[in-house]
Amino acid sequence: MEEQVADREESRHARQLLVSLPREQRQVIELAYFKGLTQTEIAAKVNIPLGTVKGRQRLALIKMHRKLTSLPELALTRAVT
Repeated sequence: MEEQVADREESRHARQLLVSLPREQRQVIELAYFKGLTQTEIAAKVNIPLGTVKGRQRLALIKMHRKLTSLPELALTRAVT
């Protein structure tokens, strides 16, 4: 039960982090992780260079990671499990 609560809380934080990203970065993350597109497919779909897709995805993941690891309640949850 506690694990389910922690999972839901983590999911809520992840959604908040995604929404906090700039539109261009969020778009790349959504296409990659929710639509399952490759970076090459994303570049073609949004008509931007492949390098731009890679950069946006990298920046978005770094931002999300930094924000996620800075949340004290989440760090505590991770340390306990």
